[in-house]
Amino acid sequence: SWEDDGYRKISLVRFKLCPSAYCSSSGCSSDYAGEYVVDLMTFVDAYLESKMEAKEYQCEMMREKCGCDDDADDDYCGYYCYNDYG
Repeated sequence: SWEDDGYRKISLVRFKLCPSAYCSSSGCSSDYAGEYVVDLMTFVDAYLESKMEAKEYQCEMMREKCGCDDDADDDYCGYYCYNDYG
């Protein structure tokens, strides 16, 4: 944002949250969808944080699937497990 002649200009993002059961390629078919407007930095920060949390969750699920908890060398087991499963 910057100021010009006493006015403050900011970048905003408008987005809609739609229940997954009502979401399609043509948009949301539900009256329960919420529309929101936030500043760009807040949106980008929240979006990136949710992406990182989703990736951490995937890694944790993969680690549990590998069954490396009882291994003497957890790093070794994890390395080969992640390579095998991508």
